[in-house]
Amino acid sequence: MIKFIKKIFNNKVIDNEQGSTLTMALVVIAVLSFTVTSVTGSTINLSGATTHQIENTNDESVAKGLITQALSELNEFVTAGGTYDNFNNFEAPRILVDYTVIVNDVTILFPEFGDNGGVVTKVYRFAYTLANGTDLVKYAYLSATGSTVSSPHPFAFSMGTNGDLVLNGGYYEEVGMFGSNIYMSNQSVWYEDDVMFQNYLTPNASGSFPDLEDGNKTSDMFFTTDYQWCDFACYTEDPDAIDNTVINLDQFEDVDGSSLPEQGNIEPDNITDFFSNFDFDEYLLDQITNNLPTDNRTITDPITILDWEDVIRDNMGAIIYPGGKKKNAIYPNTAYVDITNDTFYDFPNDRETLNFSAVYDGDLVIGNELKISDFDNEALIVLGNLTIDSSGKTQKLKGTIVVSGNLTFTGDSKEFNESMFLVLGETIFEMNDFEGLETKDKNKAFTILSKDNIRINSINETNDNSDPNEFVGFFYTEESIYVDAINSKILLKGALYAKATGNSQNPLEYEYQNGSQFNGIMINSFRGYAVAQYGWVGPGVWDYGYSIVYSPSNNEDNNRFYVKTLKEKDYDKAFLNLPTWENVTISDGDITFETSEWKYE
Repeated sequence: MIKFIKKIFNNKVIDNEQGSTLTMALVVIAVLSFTVTSVTGSTINLSGATTHQIENTNDESVAKGLITQALSELNEFVTAGGTYDNFNNFEAPRILVDYTVIVNDVTILFPEFGDNGGVVTKVYRFAYTLANGTDLVKYAYLSATGSTVSSPHPFAFSMGTNGDLVLNGGYYEEVGMFGSNIYMSNQSVWYEDDVMFQNYLTPNASGSFPDLEDGNKTSDMFFTTDYQWCDFACYTEDPDAIDNTVINLDQFEDVDGSSLPEQGNIEPDNITDFFSNFDFDEYLLDQITNNLPTDNRTITDPITILDWEDVIRDNMGAIIYPGGKKKNAIYPNTAYVDITNDTFYDFPNDRETLNFSAVYDGDLVIGNELKISDFDNEALIVLGNLTIDSSGKTQKLKGTIVVSGNLTFTGDSKEFNESMFLVLGETIFEMNDFEGLETKDKNKAFTILSKDNIRINSINETNDNSDPNEFVGFFYTEESIYVDAINSKILLKGALYAKATGNSQNPLEYEYQNGSQFNGIMINSFRGYAVAQYGWVGPGVWDYGYSIVYSPSNNEDNNRFYVKTLKEKDYDKAFLNLPTWENVTISDGDITFETSEWKYE
C-alpha cells in the first residue's frame, strides 16, 4: 500500500502562505476565463463533430478548475485551524452546492492513514461528473504532521513499544529506540529476594543515567509525545510490595534543552504505529495449523483463539507400542502426537529428542535437555504451564515450543540453539545465582513471542562486576516487558518489543500519579552492584540487621543492563519463523497538502 500511495501522490507541497493561496485563486480565474472564451468561439464556424469534441474538452477544463478551487479551500480551511469533522459536515456540502464537486473522506480505504497514535492523516476524493457520466477525480493527502510517509525496517530498532519506554540506567550501544513516551532516570526500583524480601529504590547519589553515547556511537531516540528525565524523587516505592510503585511524572522534565549530559539523537520523525500489521492470534493459529503439524500435515477444522486447544485435542492421537517396546512404535496419522500419559517420555528427568510434533495436555516440567529434530517445522505443544528447570549443568534447548499457559525459566543456565517459544501467558525468567542464558552461535539464537508480559527477574544474578555471557535473543510481547538488572546482569544482542495493548491479566506493578496503569518497557539497572549483608554498612557504621550496600562504578562496562544492536540482515538467520510488520513513520513538518494525478473513474 505504501508503494501505491507513493505512486498516486505527486508530492506537490502547497506552502502555508497567503501568497500561494492568492496565486492558486488567480490560476483558477484564468482557467475559467479561458473556458468561457473558448466556448463562445467554438460555436460559430466549426462542424458538429468538432464542436462536440471541443465541448467535451471544455467540460473537462471547467471540472479541473472547480476541483482545483475546492482543493485550495480544503487546504486553506485546515491550515486556518478548521477541524476535519467540520470540513466533512459543513464545508464539503457547501462545495457541492457552490462548485458541483463531490468531496468524500475516503481515509478508511487507505490503511496507512487515519488516526495512528494520535497523529491524524486524511485522504479525500474530489470528483466532478462530466457530461458523459464519467467522474473526473483527484485525491488529496493531508497531514497535520508532515509530508513524508515511510516504512523503515522494524529491526532497525533494538527497543520499541507502543506504550512507554522507561530507562532507569543501562548502557545502549548505538541503539534505535521508540516509545510513545520515553522517561529516563538515575534511580531504579527493585526487589531484594535473597534475605530482605522487600522493594528498594537505588540511591540518587550513586545512580547513573542511561549511557546513550560512546564516541561517535549514539543511540537514536524516537517518541510520539514526551522525552523526559528525572534526577530526584522519581518514584515512590512500597517496601512491602503490596501496592504499585508510583512513577512521579511531576518530577520529570523535557530532555531537549536540558543539562542531561547524554541525550542521544532526538529524532524528529514520528512513528505512528510500531506494530501496525502484526496479529499475534492470527500468527499463532497459522503456525499450529499449517506449519507445525507432523510431516507437513495441516489442520483444516475451523479454529479461533478461543477454541484452539480443543481443536488441537481433536487432531492428536497416541502412539501404540506392540509388545511394550519403543522400537516397535506405531505412530498415529494425525497432526500431533499425544504424549501426555506416555511413559516413554520422561521430560522432568530424561534427555528427550522428538521426531514428530507432540502435545502434552497439562502442566509440564522439562528438567533436562530437549531437542526437536525438525526444529522449525515441528513442535512440542504444552496445554498448560511449562517450567524449564535444570540443576548441575547447562540445559540445552532446540526447537519450537508452544505454551497455552505461563512459561518459566528457572534453575541453572540455558543454552539455546535454534529455539522458539510461542506463549499465551506470561514468560518469566527466575534463574539461580550466577546462572544465565547462552547462544553459542549468533545465527542460531532464540525467539520468544508472548501474549502476556515478559518478566526478567533474575538472569546471571551476581553481587560483583563480573561480565556475563553475551546472548542473542528476540523478545516480543503483546503486553509489557519488565527487566530487573539490579539482581540480574544482562548483555543482550537483539531486540525487546512490547506492543503494550493494556490487556494483561497480570499488569506490572507500576502506575502513574493519576492511578493509570504503566504499560510498555521498564528497565531497572545500576552501574556497579548491590548486596544485602549483615553488620558493617560503611566506615564507622554498623547495623545489627541486614542492610543493602551499593557499590557504584564509573566504568560504563559495569552497567548491569547492556544492549547491542543486531544487524538487520542477521535477523532471518538468527531467529526461527520470525514475524514481520511495517511501522509507519511520518516526518515532522508544517501542514502539508499533496494531490494525485487526474483520474477518470
